[in-house]
Amino acid sequence: MSYFLSWTPERVKRDIQKKLLANGDAVGTFVAGRASQLAPKRTGALAAAIEYVVTRSGWDVEIVVGVPKASKAFWAKFQELGTRKMAAHPFLRPAVEHNAAEIVRLLTGGK
Repeated sequence: MSYFLSWTPERVKRDIQKKLLANGDAVGTFVAGRASQLAPKRTGALAAAIEYVVTRSGWDVEIVVGVPKASKAFWAKFQELGTRKMAAHPFLRPAVEHNAAEIVRLLTGGK
């Protein structure tokens, strides 16, 4: 008796992409929420301006969390990265870096 493995990489890629797209909203919501918690709260405008978007381009799925350029919270970049006169107060990078295991769990649809 012989067994054959049927490998269809295009179908596998498509299935993975579907799963990533389906779970991208959960990841975006989670990371945006964590970033909002970590954002400086002087007025609350920065925390309120944090958004996410899930996009697909070819086989790539991208989840972007941040503050849109058109936002009134234009200073978000300065808070995250600092300036030569102000120390950085990161809120986006720690939202991802400190929650990597949870992000992977959400991406894979794990419970």
